[in-house]
Amino acid sequence: AWVLRGFLKEGEIRGFFADGIDAHLWARYGTDGRDEAPRDGEHDEIVALAVSKEPAIPESPEGLECRMATQEDAPLLAELLSETFPEYPTPLDAETLSKDIRMGARQFCLLTDHEGRIAAAASAEIDQQRRSAEMTDCATRPEFRGRGLMSHLLHTLELDLAREQGIRDLYTLARADEPGMNCAFAKLGYTYTGRLVNNCRMPNGWESM
Repeated sequence: AWVLRGFLKEGEIRGFFADGIDAHLWARYGTDGRDEAPRDGEHDEIVALAVSKEPAIPESPEGLECRMATQEDAPLLAELLSETFPEYPTPLDAETLSKDIRMGARQFCLLTDHEGRIAAAASAEIDQQRRSAEMTDCATRPEFRGRGLMSHLLHTLELDLAREQGIRDLYTLARADEPGMNCAFAKLGYTYTGRLVNNCRMPNGWESM
């Protein structure tokens, strides 16, 4: 029925609903060219690279402190995220981040240097009703990239979510343009289940996820 109405299935999130049923993600575009994906071949290569990675537990980075964010971290966190993502599908201002942290809607994990600067950050957007979380808001300062920091942050978040809140149902929408992020999630055991074409306004314009 969806196909007859012009929809295409783009992916799924396994076990998304409370009864364990998968969420199936479909799309239909209302304007010509909106569904064009000239970089599909490149994105396929990135997926192939990611799924070739062996699962591995990331090592703790030297010289950096890993901790959960508090409301007081919101201004510096907003600065890092806004610098990393000039365009983003959700608000990144300090007031919104502080409120989300206070309400338990988002849990941020940070790596900070000896000066207290945030070197990297990642968050879990928590659905308390379904006891699940989307892993998102992944950002690393340019001078700290290439050290595997994001894998460590995500792994720490996973452990904390399971230990403190009993949340083990996790998923993510990773940018199709980013080999590093796709490889980081693959190493942590995430499974590729589809591509959402031109899904989000991101730093490179409309990006597939």
